[in-house]
Amino acid sequence: MSTTFTIQAQVPGGEPCLSVVDYVNWAVYRAFTTGEMRYYRVIEDKISLLVDLYDTTKYPYNWYSRRNPFDINKITPL
Repeated sequence: MSTTFTIQAQVPGGEPCLSVVDYVNWAVYRAFTTGEMRYYRVIEDKISLLVDLYDTTKYPYNWYSRRNPFDINKITPL
């Protein structure tokens, strides 16, 4: 049995879902790199799981959820 993949490059203007994904990634990135949480706060109720792959000191508890909300003061600095 073989599987075939077709990959088509898209721009956010042509695929609105990409804009949503871009914003979420940017908001999380901004929180990690600048410590600014205001953009993340706009979407935090939509995020059910956020894993901090670089926080190996807290592994296997290096994730955030609704029970353990993400906050910039909890992360290990980059």
